[in-house]
Amino acid sequence: MHRRYLQSALMSASLVIGFVLLVTTLQGCEPLRKKFTRQKKGDMQEQEYEPVLDPIDYPEKIYDPKADYAYRFSLLRVWEKELMAGIDDRASGKRLQYFLNNIIVQLEEMNKLVTEDKKPVLTKAIQDFQSVLQTVSQPAQFYNVRDVGLRVEQIANPIFNEYKPQLMESNIKSLTP
Repeated sequence: MHRRYLQSALMSASLVIGFVLLVTTLQGCEPLRKKFTRQKKGDMQEQEYEPVLDPIDYPEKIYDPKADYAYRFSLLRVWEKELMAGIDDRASGKRLQYFLNNIIVQLEEMNKLVTEDKKPVLTKAIQDFQSVLQTVSQPAQFYNVRDVGLRVEQIANPIFNEYKPQLMESNIKSLTP
């Protein structure tokens, strides 16, 4: 009997201690009902923003046609080198078309910047690159990649030699007021 009394006392003590621990854990720092009640949005304080009193005045962007021409010319060189590397590496036709399209875009932008007496050569180069693009657009069995590379060099070399930005400074359109 003494043993049963001890077991029941131990069991009731552990239940009381467990209940006390449960209540203190659930209660935490705030009462339980306050923890799970939703706060209204109106109770939050709105943040105040300070207006900018001294706006920053940025200078107008200055457009320099000569710098733009030099940039386009350098991009033309890069795309031509990429095209030739693609031809050497036997890149896919779509990849070659991508390179040719970028070459044509740069030539068109250069054509907009030069004076009228220099436009015919660039216009002819654009047309020639478009014909190369049409050739490359066909299935690979219908054209020789080596011939395409030779044709690209034949078209590009005169432009690289005669249309360098240093040689074209007097033939670039100036800004119109």
